[in-house]
Amino acid sequence: MSEAKATSDLDVPKHLCNAPTALMSDLGHGEGYRYAHDEVGGFAQGQTYFPEALGEQQYYVPTDRGLEIKISEKLKTLRQNK
Repeated sequence: MSEAKATSDLDVPKHLCNAPTALMSDLGHGEGYRYAHDEVGGFAQGQTYFPEALGEQQYYVPTDRGLEIKISEKLKTLRQNK
């Protein structure tokens, strides 16, 4: 939570911004966005969601018990294919 507060002034990546007007579209809002549900396997490989200044982050680390074992395996597979 402290990192969210400390970086709250960073811009949302333009490809994640809506472009309801021609001007916003001309400024690059929404350009390059890939809807994960339209992708093979439901995963937009290489799509980034963090501000450029922050870089890619990992906030969730599954435990080694229960369903989280399967989640961990899936995340490992997805991250290997970057």
